[in-house]
Amino acid sequence: TEDGETIPFKAMTGSLESLDFSVKFADGSIYYPVTFRNWAYEEVMAEALAQAGTISAMHGFDTMDPYWTDLFDRFVRHVQAKGVNVVFLLTPYHPFICLHVYNNPQGLTGFFEVEPWLREYAAGRGIPLYGSYHAGRAGVLEPLFFDGIHCRPQALELMFPGIQAAVKGERTAYETLYLQEYGDVANTKNALIGYDPDCVVPNEEWYKYASTVTWAQLNARAAGAADAAGA
Repeated sequence: TEDGETIPFKAMTGSLESLDFSVKFADGSIYYPVTFRNWAYEEVMAEALAQAGTISAMHGFDTMDPYWTDLFDRFVRHVQAKGVNVVFLLTPYHPFICLHVYNNPQGLTGFFEVEPWLREYAAGRGIPLYGSYHAGRAGVLEPLFFDGIHCRPQALELMFPGIQAAVKGERTAYETLYLQEYGDVANTKNALIGYDPDCVVPNEEWYKYASTVTWAQLNARAAGAADAAGA
């Protein structure tokens, strides 16, 4: 740990789905214990409420510092020069966290500058950008969160097509479903599809379906459409 304490190693045995401790994979990702993954709505909301209070750690973030944005830019240019394909993914905060921050913006004005700056920067550098820090703009509903700051895999599947697809600039599950249903009306590449006015807002029935769809279902639907077209 950061305090120098040793964490006992536990060899993984049994089903990954039922383990009561976290598993860290070689790529640094973490699979949460079953108790955390299966929190009831009340437990998730209680944690989101507690985490909303810890945002005070960002107080004093009044504006973005040119020193750090320049450092960020130099880092991106450096890795691109090394042949790295850069992709930005903004994973959203729980809707309650978003509401809390927007209702209590004092000392957090710099936070509101980050996403617009990143979007402009990504457009200028030709970097694919997916998602949003605001749940309403990324179309991620409350049931798709583990707690106040961690969204579930189903949310990522909707707003992020995966590394290889993102490098190619491919669409998200939301965009694919939207185009199948509505065509290209009011939609653009990497459009924000959610329940806020500043994004593409579909009807409630479509949204209910889209929020529960999986990539397997999406691919099956696409394959079915292709077979029908071939016939």
